[in-house]
Amino acid sequence: MLAGRWPGYERGPVWDLDIKGNYAFVAATYAGLQIMDVSDPLAPVRVGGYDVTGMEARAVSVAGDYACVAYGSAGMLILDVRNPDRIGRGRSILKKSFRDFFEMLPCPHD
Repeated sequence: MLAGRWPGYERGPVWDLDIKGNYAFVAATYAGLQIMDVSDPLAPVRVGGYDVTGMEARAVSVAGDYACVAYGSAGMLILDVRNPDRIGRGRSILKKSFRDFFEMLPCPHD
């Protein structure tokens, strides 16, 4: 059961999310990465985001100061999320194989 509502701005279907502290990092397809302050689950607040026009954010994993965002078959971005309202692009890995991603840090591997 969902307690809150999705706020009214650019959005898309949610494929994945990772929660760290009071923040939910949401892979929202064509809306890209959305960062939500969920300290009050009944009233989530968008505090930042990052979009790559024309590509779908399909998965997200956060490790330390970085979010690894998979953009379907296009590849993956590693974003600096220390300041959610001013996300910096740390590294771009486009058109690599899935195996290559296991060699990239700071993404956690299971």
